[in-house]
Amino acid sequence: MASGQAKAETLSLDCSINGTISANVWVDTDKSTVTTQYKGMPGSSTFPAQITISSISWNSDFRDGKIIYSIDRTTGIYTMVGPGLNYYPLQCVKGTTPLPATKF
Repeated sequence: MASGQAKAETLSLDCSINGTISANVWVDTDKSTVTTQYKGMPGSSTFPAQITISSISWNSDFRDGKIIYSIDRTTGIYTMVGPGLNYYPLQCVKGTTPLPATKF
């Protein structure tokens, strides 16, 4: 690594409801992206993200409208806001699951 270059960092988060992990989230601070993988759903998805000292946020478009996702970096609370959503906020902690490998 050249002098003065920052090391790219990927934050791994395990997010749970009542102690059961239901989502894994990886935040690439160098590329400003978030990759999510939800328990019981195949594959993972990557989105552009806004990463600040206090939060990590991103959004996605679905047939019913836009969903806005946010993780509070102080409390670890992961929230989702969008049309027709009925869910419980997730509690995220430092993760142990490696980022899924890409095929190419």
